Amino acid sequence: MRKLFQIAFVIAFAYITAFYTNDTKDKKDIFDFNFDFNFDISDWFTDDYGYHYDPNASIDTLIKEGTYYFDNKDYYVAIEYFKQATELDSLNPEINLYLAKSYENVIDYTLAQVYYQKLLSSDSTYFSTAYMGLGNLSSLLNKYDSAQIYFSKVIALDQNKSEAYLKRGENYLVQTDTLSALKDFEKVASLNPNEYAINLRVATTFFDIKNYKKAIEYYTKCIDFLDADKYTCLKYRAFCFYYLENYSEAILDYKAALELDSSDSYLYYNIAISYDNLEDKKLAIEYFDKFLSVSKESDSYSEYAQERLVKLKEN
Repeated sequence: MRKLFQIAFVIAFAYITAFYTNDTKDKKDIFDFNFDFNFDISDWFTDDYGYHYDPNASIDTLIKEGTYYFDNKDYYVAIEYFKQATELDSLNPEINLYLAKSYENVIDYTLAQVYYQKLLSSDSTYFSTAYMGLGNLSSLLNKYDSAQIYFSKVIALDQNKSEAYLKRGENYLVQTDTLSALKDFEKVASLNPNEYAINLRVATTFFDIKNYKKAIEYYTKCIDFLDADKYTCLKYRAFCFYYLENYSEAILDYKAALELDSSDSYLYYNIAISYDNLEDKKLAIEYFDKFLSVSKESDSYSEYAQERLVKLKEN
């Protein structure tokens, strides 16, 4: 439509120019004039955002231009080049993959799905990529059952495809199928034993479903990573020990976390509670006092700490 408008504008401009510059009395020779314009007619086919239409362009040239704009995140321009390329080869998997990803990046998921589906009509080496793309799009559209089917197809093609296990696991969590999610997350962790984020995800999921023994296993792995958030890992491992009534181990982790972040006043509270459960009156009083001295909040924790202190000191 833009191209037609540009052509119409040039023709109209030429007509008006001729009408007002022609010297004939009755204007009947209105089109009998010579243009003295210096422009390339191919400019009529150039969109404002950079796409230059060349009807004679080869498919290699169109792919090269499209790839350039795609790599520079000018997805709308890339789409125009790749669409023109499909006129020369509609089943070219490279072109259809670029179109799928371009439409995905401009949030046109419907057309992205169309081009991922086209990949399934091409070389089988693209099937995994197509299923993965369709699974991601289905998740974005909240079509989780469809997404699971696609991710499972990816896994059937490649049982070591950790991204597919991860995405399927995330979908299981949305569908509140936590046990299935954990199976997939553990598989991802086994495929990526040196990745902190994956192991932390597994630890957190086990913690959320109150499987504290397994959570401790993965938090322990996480602590050893160089890029680990050791404070968070230690604190949550301490929670796990506490809920398992292993108060001595919980205290060790709380104190280790406190060394990394002394601003967390609730760690003092947790240590105090743990000592209280161990019936170590002296240390329970010490840490309840520390908690109240650093706590800036007036909440149920501080109220309980004050009440508990009174009782401990009375006895």
